[in-house]
Amino acid sequence: MTRLAASLASTFLGFIAAGVGVIVAFSWWSGGASGGSRHWTMTALVVGLMVVYGIVLWIRSRTAYASETDGETFYYLGFIYTLATLVATFAPLLSSTERPDSRQVLGFFGLGLITTFVGLAGRIVFAQASSGALASPRTTPGDWATRIRKPRAPSSGARFESCMPSSAPKDT
Repeated sequence: MTRLAASLASTFLGFIAAGVGVIVAFSWWSGGASGGSRHWTMTALVVGLMVVYGIVLWIRSRTAYASETDGETFYYLGFIYTLATLVATFAPLLSSTERPDSRQVLGFFGLGLITTFVGLAGRIVFAQASSGALASPRTTPGDWATRIRKPRAPSSGARFESCMPSSAPKDT
């Protein structure tokens, strides 16, 4: 499992291929059928793939291979699945002369919304739980209170200089 977590790029591509494969296979398999257990099976498989990818990222976050941008790949995975569902929805509709079944179209859009939501929620969770965000905050409320109560004294000989270029010569 550590080797899987170490090579995130190939793992990410593998999950993209698996998820898009599930989406395309179920969209062609369902054909004209609307709703039903096929749709829920496809949704469960795709969201299940995202959960497994999230577990891989969680394991990776505990290794030396961890990066602060790993959580963003979780969002990108959900977004790519969303795009795949849109293509799987519209490609057959463009080549068909029949009227589209609204339940099937709404089912695919529902999957697109679910994968986007899961991806965004996962990205937020991974961003909040990243070791850098929790271990070393840049400023704490106590730091701000100290800075407000103790203003810096002006340094001796300091003068205000504008950012704008001036035509007057500077004192040297």
